Amino acid sequence: MKTLLNKLFTKEKPSEILYSHKLEMIGGKLICLDLIPKGSTIISGGVGNDVKFELELIKRKNVKVIGIDPTNTAQQYIKNLEATEPLLKSNYTYLKKALSHSNEAITLFFGDNDMMSSVSSQHRDAAAQNSFVCEAITIDELMAQYKNTAYIKIDIEGAEYAILNKLEKLSVPQISIEFHHHCCTEYSLAQSISLIQKIEKMGYDAIDYGAYHGRDRALPEFSSKWSDLNCELLFIKK
Repeated sequence: MKTLLNKLFTKEKPSEILYSHKLEMIGGKLICLDLIPKGSTIISGGVGNDVKFELELIKRKNVKVIGIDPTNTAQQYIKNLEATEPLLKSNYTYLKKALSHSNEAITLFFGDNDMMSSVSSQHRDAAAQNSFVCEAITIDELMAQYKNTAYIKIDIEGAEYAILNKLEKLSVPQISIEFHHHCCTEYSLAQSISLIQKIEKMGYDAIDYGAYHGRDRALPEFSSKWSDLNCELLFIKK
């Protein structure tokens, strides 16, 4: 299949993606619903106080969602929402853990509140003096337990670098990742690009969210083309 990094849209139809499957944005996440079997599992790394994406997938595909977030804010948010969203109560499992590269306890940093927490004390929304220690879980552990996983969402404020550096194989049909070189000073655009290349070598097409939105940019080669974005990409297994 011709790589999507050549050009992901046309000037005539800027929102049209040159891909064999229909893509759409649901709750802020890019996804191909054709590749989400009914009753499959969605792993959602990073909850905060927003599960619009996960709830919509539950409604459309009756998926089972595994939500992972170690913060008290996320825990209370899910608990409160279960009272008004019966589908969440029946199809959503919340794990008060951090998605990490190992299952050892991890220290996370936060700012004014713990809604956003990061492994990086240099994250623009965190403060070095605010931290807590939490349990952790790996992608390999989750994939071993949930063998019908169809989509993984990774929005974990910098922890993606250690996870992806250690990851040796990946077979899930779709994975959405936000890279955080734009807000964590110890991570660089070059590191993000290196990990994007690594995932591509595992047999994935990389789809830039920005190009999907119709920005008038060609994507000929790896360069600084994502430096003006939050660098969120969808990877689809070829």
